[in-house]
Amino acid sequence: MHGAKLIHTEAAAELDHPDALQPIVDLATAIDPLNDRLPDQQQLSDEVTSAARDSLATDAHDNHSP
Repeated sequence: MHGAKLIHTEAAAELDHPDALQPIVDLATAIDPLNDRLPDQQQLSDEVTSAARDSLATDAHDNHSP
């Protein structure tokens, strides 16, 4: 979850908020303690991991396409 917060607070802005990072940014926002929702931490952790896998798989596919 720490990685998702770093992506949200540092990488996304520096990269001009690319669409590929949006699922992780959205999940990091849900983790925000100032958010009034009380998220299920394990579920959010699983969703962050899944979003990161999806992003990496898409990136790998895009980089290897002819």
